[in-house]
Amino acid sequence: MQARESQPHPQDQRRPRQRRLDLAAKRSRNRRVHALDDRLVRPDVVWRAWEAVRAKGGRAGVDGVGLEDVERGGVQGCLDERAVDRQARR
Repeated sequence: MQARESQPHPQDQRRPRQRRLDLAAKRSRNRRVHALDDRLVRPDVVWRAWEAVRAKGGRAGVDGVGLEDVERGGVQGCLDERAVDRQARR
């Protein structure tokens, strides 16, 4: 029996972009990263951020909503609501 080649992990696809931004920021202190807001509402980015916070046992934010509150109310619904709020502020 042969193992099938797995699909690349989504995080692996972001690393080149993150590396380019990091190098550009180090080269020029005055450089600004434009259109960052669109990255903050992308579902894959938001979900990965949630996973990182959850893995580290994050604390409640400025709104007082903790991990247990989010999980009780539904993680995906909370993340979708935050994305809508973020888009509305643009």
